[in-house]
Amino acid sequence: MSLLYLLTYGARALGRRVADRVSTLTHASALKRCGKGSIIARGVYIRDPRNVALGKRCFLQKGVTIAGELRDSRCELGNNVQVNSRVNLDSSGGLIIGDNTLISSDSIVYTHDHGYDPRSVPMAIPKVIGRDVWIGTRAIILPSCRVIGDGAIVAAGAVVARDVPPAAIMAGCPARQVGTVPQETNPAAQAASQTA
Repeated sequence: MSLLYLLTYGARALGRRVADRVSTLTHASALKRCGKGSIIARGVYIRDPRNVALGKRCFLQKGVTIAGELRDSRCELGNNVQVNSRVNLDSSGGLIIGDNTLISSDSIVYTHDHGYDPRSVPMAIPKVIGRDVWIGTRAIILPSCRVIGDGAIVAAGAVVARDVPPAAIMAGCPARQVGTVPQETNPAAQAASQTA
């Protein structure tokens, strides 16, 4: 590698790390809880940080939004949760995300509904996303889906309108189950079988 390349891109990487550290410290001071080792990149927007809790080693990438339309909106992320760029997490109805879950770029998770009147008061619909879940790029999780089970995979571009069983692979619009995650590759399924 050339020295010019290292100086140019090395300086940019260092600048990003410093900016992310400052952003993390700024957000962490306002959050309900921010676990050790969590990173909140610059450009993350959290509407009501007092009602947001992050576990240990969470990573919120640039452009993530956590916001709700209701006064008691809340969002709780477990340990090792990664939320990639431009993801919108609606906390209106209450959102709980389990450990080791990954939400890929440009996905949207809704926890409220307006029925047929877009100007009506939002109806809170709580949602739980289990442990070891992988939500693919540009997936949309509608309010009618209240639970995504442990170890499930939601394919890129899927529109999920109903509850997802543990270890299910969901794809399509509307999403339907197209397979099951093999137990040997699914930490959540392994843990469940050991306790049974």
